[in-house]
Amino acid sequence: MNDGAKRAMVRNQIFSTGATMVCLQETKIASWNHNLLVETVGPDMASNAVWLPSIGVCGGILVAAFDQFFKISQPCLTTNTVSSQIKMLANNEEWSITGVYGPQSNADKILFLQEITDI
Repeated sequence: MNDGAKRAMVRNQIFSTGATMVCLQETKIASWNHNLLVETVGPDMASNAVWLPSIGVCGGILVAAFDQFFKISQPCLTTNTVSSQIKMLANNEEWSITGVYGPQSNADKILFLQEITDI
C-alpha cells in the first residue's frame, strides 16, 4: 500500500465489488492517516477502521467497514493480529473480527499460536 497506484487498485476493487467491509494483510504501512485511508478504502470506510502497523516494510493489517452499515469498536492489537467488535447498525447485532498476519520463523510460530488461542 506504499504506492498510490496500488491503493487506487484496492479502492477500485472495493467499489466495483460493492464490499462493505475489508481486511487487508501485509499493508506495509507503519502509520496510517486519514488521507491514506481514503486513498485505500474510500471515504465511507476511512473513519471506521483499525490497523496493526507494519514493522518496516513487513506485515501490517487493516480492517475497515462502511460506516453506514457497521461500527467498529474495542480494537485489540497483538503482535500478529488486530481484533475488534463489529456492530451491524441495521439490527444492533454484534460480532467480532480478527485479521491475522502470521510470523515466518518457526520459533515465532509457537508464540503466534498462543496469541490465537488467547483471542
